[in-house]
Amino acid sequence: MDGNDSGPSGLKKGQKVRVVPGSNGEDGWLVISGERVKAHRLREALESEGSGQTSIEGGVGATTAGEDSPYIGSEVTLEDHSRHVEERVRGYVKRLGLSDKIISDVSLAAWLHDIGKADRRFQRMVRGGSEIAYYRDEGRVLAKSGMPAGAKAERQRAQKLSGYPQGTRHEVQSLAMIEAARKHVAAKAHDLDLVMHLVASHHGHCRPFAPAVEDPEPVDISLRNHASKTFGTLSLDAATSAHGLCRLDGPLADRFWSLVEKYGWLELCWLEAILRLADHRASDDEAGG
Repeated sequence: MDGNDSGPSGLKKGQKVRVVPGSNGEDGWLVISGERVKAHRLREALESEGSGQTSIEGGVGATTAGEDSPYIGSEVTLEDHSRHVEERVRGYVKRLGLSDKIISDVSLAAWLHDIGKADRRFQRMVRGGSEIAYYRDEGRVLAKSGMPAGAKAERQRAQKLSGYPQGTRHEVQSLAMIEAARKHVAAKAHDLDLVMHLVASHHGHCRPFAPAVEDPEPVDISLRNHASKTFGTLSLDAATSAHGLCRLDGPLADRFWSLVEKYGWLELCWLEAILRLADHRASDDEAGG
């Protein structure tokens, strides 16, 4: 039936309902589907909202930026944010009844997921692009900025002043730093490949490829004394931002497919979702709910 026929209330025009019967006496499923939005209609809607976007790709970025934005209006250190996400993940996976090894590995990924933010260019960016503020605050690594989320012009200015290449993925740098400290991280992991994939994919990329970003002036990135009550302290030596992990012949794709074979499509997606949602909820709390 369509949305104009009798049926479940609240259907919108263009939506359809069908019933998929269950098997062996089980209840069936009520499936509601809607019409596919055409690209030109999405573009018109974005432009009518005053977003200033001129492409679908840019519009998608505008709708999801809040999930990935370090700008929450209050400063949060990397150590605190890592702890908050690790605690949330640990609570989620325990309540889901997953194995102790999986609990440990997803929690380890949560602790390490944002270490790529130690990039000094990122640190300048979240301080408004100020070199003075960065050196005055040296040694204090931020995961979240005191700049408000709505200050778009200020954020763009901070990014340009900082020298942080536009589009850079901090989670891919996190992976590069883990690669450089592989032996030390492996000692804390049950399945190092799973930990590395969860870190790399926690914003939806690296499944299996990382975005290609031009970095004309690469830097070395290190992090000292990254601490966790569960995993102890880890110091990560310098790893270059010219890591090349976006290459098609890089290790990400092989790792992804081997994990799909090992865990299955659905469970791997489930584990990714646990970390991603824990990160979102922790950021919401840090921003005051």
